[in-house]
Amino acid sequence: MHTALKPPFQSTNVSLKADLLAKTMNSETLVDRKADVSNLSSHAESSSLFSKVLPHNMSWHDGLKLFGALTLTRAADHVIQINYLNQHLSSESKKFFAKILSLPNYGREGRKPHIYALGDADGSVGRMVLISIQSGHMSLEQNELHTLANILNNEQKTFQPENPDEATGLLTTFQKDPLLQQQTMEIVENADYHASPYSLIFIGDIIHDRVSCNKDATRLLIKSLKTKDAIFILGNHEIFNSKIGKVIMGLYATDSWSIDNTIQGHDDYKDFVKENFVNCYADERNKIF
Repeated sequence: MHTALKPPFQSTNVSLKADLLAKTMNSETLVDRKADVSNLSSHAESSSLFSKVLPHNMSWHDGLKLFGALTLTRAADHVIQINYLNQHLSSESKKFFAKILSLPNYGREGRKPHIYALGDADGSVGRMVLISIQSGHMSLEQNELHTLANILNNEQKTFQPENPDEATGLLTTFQKDPLLQQQTMEIVENADYHASPYSLIFIGDIIHDRVSCNKDATRLLIKSLKTKDAIFILGNHEIFNSKIGKVIMGLYATDSWSIDNTIQGHDDYKDFVKENFVNCYADERNKIF
């Protein structure tokens, strides 16, 4: 039976909710998010999401409060999940994934980012899920968070073996592991996907590489995040696979499009890349990715 992780307060008073959450959870992240909400007018004006998530007949003032409540809810949700993951990751994994688990602040005010970007994931569904939790586009229940921690711990052991001579063999073992293949798909299928006030951008080299164990799950994750306005930019991995249809890395990952685990359904893959990836992306503030 799944145990849902939900923010502990349902107050409609945005400022009060931020104070209560920040005090109760002792989280600098939520304090930062409260600052975000206090300055949401300029951010909301430039956010395409603002108009998407609000009823058409709602006033600007009420809409801004609802937009702020959404921001805080996502912030609370992601803090709870990241804290839970940190409790179940090994010390080695926390160091290995530190740049995604603890995102840097920016600017003189030390604000949290409004744009979340990940590149060169090399087929790692775990890393993609982790950044999607951080951005508020995805949330997992407790059982799935525990499973995600297991997948991330296995990935860390694969990339940082005690004996470097075992590295290639461990990659093969990771790709072929039937339990990891099953768990990866379960996470993607059971996740909740959300519209978020923040941008989520994957900057190439995301799919079908060394850390692939379930390519069907990778493609489903990409499609699911695309419905919530995540952006996927082409890298050489996507282009390479799209042109020749062969998988050099991730050879042993489960893949319903493959023939004898060596050649993908060429036309299906080309269509998938064409439908879901772009060459570059410019956001509302004309930042180019």
